[in-house]
Amino acid sequence: MNCSNLAYGILMALAFLAGGALYSLSIKNSNKPLPKVLDILLITSISGIIGARITYILLFPQYFNGLRDYFAIHEGGLVFYGGFIGCLASLVIFCKFKQLNFSYLADNLVPSLALGHGIGRIGCFISGCCYGSQTDFIKIFKLHHESFYRHPTQLYEAIALFTLCAIFYMLLKSNRVVHKKSDGNLALMYTAVYSVMRFAIEYLRNDSRGGFYTSMYLSPSQVIAAICIFAVILLFACKKLTENR
Repeated sequence: MNCSNLAYGILMALAFLAGGALYSLSIKNSNKPLPKVLDILLITSISGIIGARITYILLFPQYFNGLRDYFAIHEGGLVFYGGFIGCLASLVIFCKFKQLNFSYLADNLVPSLALGHGIGRIGCFISGCCYGSQTDFIKIFKLHHESFYRHPTQLYEAIALFTLCAIFYMLLKSNRVVHKKSDGNLALMYTAVYSVMRFAIEYLRNDSRGGFYTSMYLSPSQVIAAICIFAVILLFACKKLTENR
């Protein structure tokens, strides 16, 4: 195992631990029952990694030649949206089984999600994946076999995610924001904001995007981001109609 792969694995573990610590801080003085930190860490780490890995395998089947390749997670090869969907599905099932309010849980997990994701992107930077197109303006990142610099899109996203973590943590603790009117609003807001940011940053990405490209040259992540944005708008509209009845 080389140093970059080791650092990637360490940062992935740190991402989950930091996210768990922030979740513990976020739910202090909560007025509704929520899962324990250990439950959240176990559910999100297992389902998130499985979902992210399966999605990567589906998008890049050409990279897998043997059983060992499928389990070499320490070498990279995780897709955020796959992990997000895996976590979402497992948490919905968990909350249903434990009779907990999933929407309220989702609001309280938003800052932790942003923090853990941001740390994970630093791991991508060190590992050398998820890189951007060639640039002459920002001379920070280049691949070891290339003489030119590339946009450090991993760091762009990490900075954006850390900023979102701070903003949404303050919103979570505020008593004068829209999410207080209905559980789940904060999580929907975050999903929309992240999806818009991810859609935009994809135009700077230049690594293999896998899977397919549409007739509009949208990557798989942009297609998923667009679906998320549409879904959020639809859910907010349904919430508004329900409130006005």
